[in-house]
Amino acid sequence: MTYVPQNVLITGGCGFIGSNFVNHIHDAWPHCNFVNVDKLILNSDTQHVNEKASYSYPLPTKYEKSDCTSTRCYNETIEAIDNNVIAFIELLQAVKDYGKVKRFIAGEAYVRAFTSQYKLPIITARMNNIYGPNQWDVKVLLLLLS
Repeated sequence: MTYVPQNVLITGGCGFIGSNFVNHIHDAWPHCNFVNVDKLILNSDTQHVNEKASYSYPLPTKYEKSDCTSTRCYNETIEAIDNNVIAFIELLQAVKDYGKVKRFIAGEAYVRAFTSQYKLPIITARMNNIYGPNQWDVKVLLLLLS
C-alpha cells in the first residue's frame, strides 16, 4: 500500500530545493494539507510554490531547511550552526515529544541517532550538486552549465 499523508510539515519550502520539492509532492498528494515553515531569506519566494497547494504559512520560526549558501556559512558561522544544527536538533526533539508523527523525512546524521534511540519512523536523504528551477544564480554548478 502506498503511503499518502494527510498533513505535511515542510521546512524551507519556499527556497530553491524546498519549492521544487513542494511542487513535486503536491502533484503526488494533491489533497494533502501542507504547512510551510520558511524564514523567507536569500532566494526564498512564495511565488515559487504551486498556488494550488493547500498551504498555510506559520510565522517564521528558528528552524528552516539547512542554509547551504557557503558565504553565509563562512561569514556568519555562529548563525549558520544555530540554524543548520541546533535548530534541527530542536525540531527532532519536538517530533519526539509530540509522538504522533507517522513519517519524518530528512537528510542529517542526527536523524539516525534519533531513529535508533527513540524508534522514530524517519527516512534520510542527502542531496549534492542539485540544480533546477528557482535556483539562485551564484551556485557554481549553474555557472558551469550556462
